[in-house]
Amino acid sequence: RLDTLYDGIMAMKADGLPVDAIQPQGAIYLSFRVNLPGQTNEAIRAKLLDDAGMAVVPFQAFDMKEDSGWFRISIGAVGKGEIPPMLERLARVIRKEVSA
Repeated sequence: RLDTLYDGIMAMKADGLPVDAIQPQGAIYLSFRVNLPGQTNEAIRAKLLDDAGMAVVPFQAFDMKEDSGWFRISIGAVGKGEIPPMLERLARVIRKEVSA
């Protein structure tokens, strides 16, 4: 599931969307970035939750002070079949923000 999520985010990056991710290194968490200049991590977190149905934890929870766009997501309660639709929602939200 982590690889599916990582591959989907990297495909968005290859398509020119302002995202990035750290290759999974085990466990159930993926660190990824949504780089929307001028928006705080809290604003991005709320958009992802409200518009993409993704609950993420901003890196501020891990003592990173700046609004870097970095988040952590858990795949612990997500089935493999739920990931592609989630990635589609994520891409749609980001495209909307980039074109605004």
